[in-house]
Amino acid sequence: MKNIHITTTIGLALLLASVGFLFTSIPYVSSALALLAFFCALSETAKYTGYYQFAVVFFSAAALGVSLEFPFHEKKFLIVISLLLAASVNIVRLIFFTQFGYSRFRYFEMACALAALAFYVAENIFEPSADGWSKWAFPAPVILFSIYIGYGVIQDSKGLLAYLKHRKYVEPGNPAPEFALPDQDGNLTSLSDFRGKRDLLLIFVRGDWCPGCHMMLRTYQRESHRFKEKNILCMAIGPDPVGVNRAMVEKLGLDFKVLSDDKQKIAQTYGCRLNDDENLHPVQEAHKYTEGIPLPASFLVDKNGIVRYTSRPDRVGEFLDPAKIFPVLEKLG
Repeated sequence: MKNIHITTTIGLALLLASVGFLFTSIPYVSSALALLAFFCALSETAKYTGYYQFAVVFFSAAALGVSLEFPFHEKKFLIVISLLLAASVNIVRLIFFTQFGYSRFRYFEMACALAALAFYVAENIFEPSADGWSKWAFPAPVILFSIYIGYGVIQDSKGLLAYLKHRKYVEPGNPAPEFALPDQDGNLTSLSDFRGKRDLLLIFVRGDWCPGCHMMLRTYQRESHRFKEKNILCMAIGPDPVGVNRAMVEKLGLDFKVLSDDKQKIAQTYGCRLNDDENLHPVQEAHKYTEGIPLPASFLVDKNGIVRYTSRPDRVGEFLDPAKIFPVLEKLG
């Protein structure tokens, strides 16, 4: 069942039903089903992110717009454009996560959301629906949610960038702080276990609630062969308990450990934690832990326990850029 992605699949079923009702005498049903399909697929973002989900989100938004424009006599399709822009707010950063990261192009989502709002208003002014309400009502939740997400991304970026101004995390050349944390199977794993044996890539994640972390871990998984060739062991560290981490490893298909730092003491030691008063945005507030929110960051630790390279929290994809990381890897003995 774990590979079925239940709510996304329900969204797909609703989307197909929406297309079917489009050609009946009750088009409002088509619009309602498309709207439900959009939010069903999107609701699974905290558990699953992938092209299947992205496609359902995107085509549900398109189906909603088409249902409101049907029949298509001399229409400008402004509402379709509006809804596709709103859908982009939710999925484009995840699709291009390696390039976007958490904070690059931080105004992209809000720009798309405001453009969606402009097209939405223009449609209702210049091509209002015959009933006077459907083009206002059905797209409104999608448009408003896109503005909320755009605002959240900007706030999140501000927190990350503000943190970078006083960079407190462990710098290259310094010893990596020791830790002993349980992995997803409950087995205690220590940094010292690998002293003199293997180089380590420590990946700090924000939690299973974070879609960007899912994309980040999947990206590292796809590139894991590059690290294995250099005998580098990847390990993720996050604030969730063992059981949540086990489920995350299974659903993301990871072949590396995810350690439970549920008190976030290790994240704090490495300088990878935002406290409650450090610019948490509403999305973070909904999922925040007692000790705050971990920062996304990665540390390359050599066999002697020395940090050799770190990624900026706002550019976690730097570890996947061969031009940046391979010169460092070549120096590891």
